[in-house]
Amino acid sequence: MMLSNGALAQNESAYRLLAPSEKFDLKFSLLNRIDVLDGQFRNANVGTSDQLFTSRFIADGEYRHESFQLNFEIADTRQALADEGTPVTSRTSGALDLQQLYVSWRWDDAFAGSDDVQLQVGRQTLDLEARRLVARSISIEPHSFTGITVDLDRANGDQWKVFHLAHVIRYPNNRADIIDNKIEWNEESKGSRFSGVYGSLPNLFPQLNSQVYVFHLKEQDDGVEQYADLSIINFGARVFKPAATGAFDFDLQTAWQVGESRASSNPLDVVDLDHRAAFYHFDAGYTFDTPLRPRVQLIYDYATGDDDPNDGENNRFDALFGARRAGFGQTSIYGPYWRTNFSSLGVRGTINFNPQLNLIVTLRDYELASNKDSWGSNGWRDASGVSGKDLGQQFETRLRWNAIPGNLALDAGVTWLDTGAFAESVSAGQAQSMTRFFYLQTLLRF
Repeated sequence: MMLSNGALAQNESAYRLLAPSEKFDLKFSLLNRIDVLDGQFRNANVGTSDQLFTSRFIADGEYRHESFQLNFEIADTRQALADEGTPVTSRTSGALDLQQLYVSWRWDDAFAGSDDVQLQVGRQTLDLEARRLVARSISIEPHSFTGITVDLDRANGDQWKVFHLAHVIRYPNNRADIIDNKIEWNEESKGSRFSGVYGSLPNLFPQLNSQVYVFHLKEQDDGVEQYADLSIINFGARVFKPAATGAFDFDLQTAWQVGESRASSNPLDVVDLDHRAAFYHFDAGYTFDTPLRPRVQLIYDYATGDDDPNDGENNRFDALFGARRAGFGQTSIYGPYWRTNFSSLGVRGTINFNPQLNLIVTLRDYELASNKDSWGSNGWRDASGVSGKDLGQQFETRLRWNAIPGNLALDAGVTWLDTGAFAESVSAGQAQSMTRFFYLQTLLRF
């Protein structure tokens, strides 16, 4: 970490333990992370503080032969230091398991003489749109599906993806076994199916990138799997202009959901509700043409909540399989905000000290979209609505340094959360009014 910039510049390519060949490539990564939380904001968790040490090792392999390809990924994530009342879940820690194993075939010039098609079958991960609805990683653990995807790359630059997948359930899923780092193989869900069509259209509008998508999620109880049974169609679009030095940029995304769902995963809840929900995201920024290339952004997110628990509708936006780190702060044992029942306005500033080191500072204000619905999955709800909507303010700092580009990256940050009047009212003053969170993370690739 003490190497000079001159020494780093001499590393023309990243170090690899095993040099890739024409047919085979095997990469490794090791992530170590410490989290410290003071002031627990959740309803169900015991104590006012927690800490977690997480270590994740990944082996990622690829074999190629002409149009055929075989990929696999093995991940081992283990924790230490967690308290008995910790909010750690299978999204945060899970001992040895197979995250990906799939085969793919590619046909070049399959249609119209210049369109390429790729078929992918097996256990795999997905990153779509801006990862707000479908992402490889929700927290530290990779997120997997098993099934079929078909990719079409058009000669004009358009890209299309069609898929039908079963959600992979991470095990173990009870807190005691997770804390003990028990090894239990992940399994494909019997009751959850996810399918859709996604298109990236870079030339639809001049100087803008566009995306459209239709996703269908169906979940129902099956044996030990308990879901808030639903069948919802999610359709939406995204238009954005990427950030560039000396220019304005923006990102606009919308998503609407229709179908049927139930209010909870309780097996005694058998009432199907009309599902009507929506999500909106907008941000606009400017990057200054100065040596530090500072960038400022205005950000707004809105996801509907259930307006009336007795009207026969469910208006709570389902976050699907989206990531929340980029928009709403750290996850792991933190993560107070989720893409459901909230309205949030914020500002963000970024300073790039050099190509390998930057500082990001974000201030966001949060409110409930519906004061009668719950605050995400934190356990707080006032069905009468008298506790108001104020979810508080979050101030986050994040420092990222590619110490050895391609090999060693460091990431650290401090977050302060003022939980607001809603938590104080609904808990009768028992909820912590201030949460402080710190993390330090190293990622070694070799």
